Amino acid sequence: MNSNFKKIITALVSVSVIAAVAVLPMSAGAESIEPAPTATAPAPGTSEISAQRVASGKLLVSWTPVTGAAGYILYTAYEGEEGYKTHGSTTATECVLTGFKDGVAAHFTVQPYYVAEGGYTYGEFSNAATAVAGSTAVQNLKATATAADKITVTWDAVSNATAYNVYAAGKTDTTWAKVGTITDTTFNAANLKPSTLYAYYVTPMFKGAEGSPCASVSATTFTPGVTSPSGNSLRGVYGTWYANGFNVNGATKIAFNTDGTSTVNGASTGHFYSYVLDNGDREISVAVNGTRVTLRYKASTNKLYYGSAALVK
Repeated sequence: MNSNFKKIITALVSVSVIAAVAVLPMSAGAESIEPAPTATAPAPGTSEISAQRVASGKLLVSWTPVTGAAGYILYTAYEGEEGYKTHGSTTATECVLTGFKDGVAAHFTVQPYYVAEGGYTYGEFSNAATAVAGSTAVQNLKATATAADKITVTWDAVSNATAYNVYAAGKTDTTWAKVGTITDTTFNAANLKPSTLYAYYVTPMFKGAEGSPCASVSATTFTPGVTSPSGNSLRGVYGTWYANGFNVNGATKIAFNTDGTSTVNGASTGHFYSYVLDNGDREISVAVNGTRVTLRYKASTNKLYYGSAALVK
């Protein structure tokens, strides 16, 4: 067998997505390259390589294709070590690598190879790319019930993320299921069951590679308005309330009916929904001119508030 052929050896970390060829073509002395490539613009006919964090222990490495190349050899070096070592070969131009130490810089370079008569020839090395593995979990994940059948989930954007996967589980069905992949940082869950707890978590995506999961949050959908005011803490709410000197999203009069429906300025808006706060007060969601607004009813004072403004009967 030609001396330029050698079995693939992953010297430092495992390759989770690299589609490695059966035999790794190697150039003389390629297992330890000296001096290390510098992060300068690549010479003509070479690749431009980049690397980024995906999750704890996981990095995404990609490079531009080289015309005529049969494949590429990827080399890795760790911060504090001399020279690059062979990581593996692939015909792809993007791969997800696992097994890295969080917080430790990893450096990458790639070299194209070509099929030639009697063996292989090798192109120039690319520039050097550096990345550090670590968590990419989204921050400030929140779930807020907005109706008896709707919950809104929000979070802060993650740097370099191209999309987000949203996972959900119910109180009775604790199996997590992906319910959406979106590019926004707000997910609106609909067609849910009333008075039901739902939990959510989100993972960022990086060019198809899934990032770190975050801690889950939960919310309970609203309970539809009760059919009778007798014997419940909403008894003081039923009737017509007036915004004295201001308006609630354009409304000056809101009525809550004993059958759980509501009217605004005399026009029907469907059901209203309410849930109990920790201090025993109620938050009431009602449709006002096509938008859901939240009012707070304080049972101790028998008053209904829109923000800090009190409505009057």
